Amino acid sequence: MLGFSDSLIITEKNNWYIVYDEDFKKISEKSVSSIGAFRNVSGGSMNFVKNNWVVTYDRQFRKISERPNR
Repeated sequence: MLGFSDSLIITEKNNWYIVYDEDFKKISEKSVSSIGAFRNVSGGSMNFVKNNWVVTYDRQFRKISERPNR
């Protein structure tokens, strides 16, 4: 397990990030190479770092925002 919040659990297996709900039902997955390094999870969103940018995604890996990694 990489991280969890009250509504999300995120794991990595075979170079894929996998998102589960609080009942451990799989919600979505995304390849590590396409999304970057896991940073954290908070509430219903997840942050990843790629190319010096912090990118925030929802539980379906839809991009919410991005900002420079300072």
